[in-house]
Amino acid sequence: MKEFLIKNEGPAPKTQRELLNKALEASLDGFTEIEKPVIKKIIENADINDPNEQKIRDAALEKWWQEKYGISYRQSSKSTRHEHLRRDYGLPADREKAIDLQEQLFKAYGLEDEKEKSARIAKLKQVYIDEYPDRLEGIEALFEYRNFHLLQREINEGKQFKSKKERRDTYKSITEYQFLVTHFINLNSDNRELVINFWNAAALSAGLNMDSPEFRSFKKGIVSQVASYKIFTSLGYNPKLSHPKEDAFDKIDMWLESNSALQVKGYDRDKPMIVEANGISYPGVEISDEKDSAAKHFNTRHFHEFQRYQANIFRYNQANQEKPIIGYFMVIPYNQIDPDTGEPRSELIDYFKNELEK
Repeated sequence: MKEFLIKNEGPAPKTQRELLNKALEASLDGFTEIEKPVIKKIIENADINDPNEQKIRDAALEKWWQEKYGISYRQSSKSTRHEHLRRDYGLPADREKAIDLQEQLFKAYGLEDEKEKSARIAKLKQVYIDEYPDRLEGIEALFEYRNFHLLQREINEGKQFKSKKERRDTYKSITEYQFLVTHFINLNSDNRELVINFWNAAALSAGLNMDSPEFRSFKKGIVSQVASYKIFTSLGYNPKLSHPKEDAFDKIDMWLESNSALQVKGYDRDKPMIVEANGISYPGVEISDEKDSAAKHFNTRHFHEFQRYQANIFRYNQANQEKPIIGYFMVIPYNQIDPDTGEPRSELIDYFKNELEK
């Protein structure tokens, strides 16, 4: 399967001069101390006007090429030299294509004219779809992140909705996108390079970087849900990501069984936790040392979120009295999961295994 996202460490060498420079740089240690300064000038595209240096250059290149390819550098045609260099130091055609498309995409996102930008992005999206028909979910996730980011920012800044329908449709749109990305990351978590490239490309599409607070918050929310999915799968459950409507309005992130709903929260330095939300109790304060307030902070910080989720479960059961559900509130510490793929540590899986067996 061709990858539609590639880590771009700079422009790929394409011309014969760029390929030659890359080849010489890779072979630099094989030249003599007299030859090295001249070869470095070639690599740096510096002029070589001194007749003595020109002789050194010509002799060094001839000897190097003969040893490398078994033919004369001077007597080889430009096309022959280029083919040798492209084969050994150029990118495979599919990777070069992916990088070229990414560069076009980021340039399109950088356009100031919104009409031109939208047209260019729509055209590139179709190119991606045609080129990578087996990566449609990832393409949709990549191309829609900027719209998601802008909409989320509007809401955070106090967006005024014209109607209840607009409000419901907006939040449904947000959760649909989060559902899409969660599924994409979970499905591809074994391909770490692809996942990291996706995060980087998505951030860049919105003019952000991986360390931008807004992007970090979004990413952490996704990987915490992926982690919870992996935890329950490893424990023998058959978890299912909730429908976006359920996540948007009932605050249900996942279903463990037909009557067990889960809300997942991720935090930086907390302890893991899972609590049933149908009862009226909540874990009490846990302080092992009077100077240690971390446990107290851990429990009180989540209390209001737990209450809101508990109220949502109550309302859900009131509206579905024939099929009531059990709600669980789960806390995932970020320092116990992979920050890119959401893969949980074994000790975190063991913790939830022990808690669910009680």
